[in-house]
Amino acid sequence: MKKTLETASSLAVIVAALAVTATAIYDHVLRPNLRGAVAVTFAEQYKGKRLPIPAIGPQPGTTRLVLFVSKTCHFCEESVPFYQRLAAMRSVSSGHFKMIAAVPPATETEAEARERLNEHGLDDAQLVPFRAIGVNGTPTLVLVDGDAIIRDVWVGKLGPEKEAEVVERIQASCECLGAGAGKR
Repeated sequence: MKKTLETASSLAVIVAALAVTATAIYDHVLRPNLRGAVAVTFAEQYKGKRLPIPAIGPQPGTTRLVLFVSKTCHFCEESVPFYQRLAAMRSVSSGHFKMIAAVPPATETEAEARERLNEHGLDDAQLVPFRAIGVNGTPTLVLVDGDAIIRDVWVGKLGPEKEAEVVERIQASCECLGAGAGKR
């Protein structure tokens, strides 16, 4: 009986080890990189189409950057200095460039989000069910033209090259911004 119990427990340990190994291999080798997949999925689904958020509808003559952020996302918090540099671009845009935060309803109320994000220089905050529209990661930045058509999408904490790309695309879509706007 004792030998059977030892054999059974050894077998259980081996099966558990195999399950953990198989999961690790699947997560790190076989499964596609989720950050890239999220960007491709959202961009493929909506780029060139209207942003699926009724509260952020057409606003002719205005370029908007919609930031899908969450107060529980450390990458969002780490990106605040960049968002503040972008917000500073508004001072030379004559109202033609705006920044709007989209926040998940489960983390805070719209009023709480507005209060928190106004400190960072954003124009508005909207509660948005991220998963319902395909946003699976934060931060996600979405550049929207005056017709509420998505022109560009960036996902995750951006490095210096991608930050420069965001600034360049905003400047290109909002001609009222000078080439020096948004620089460090």
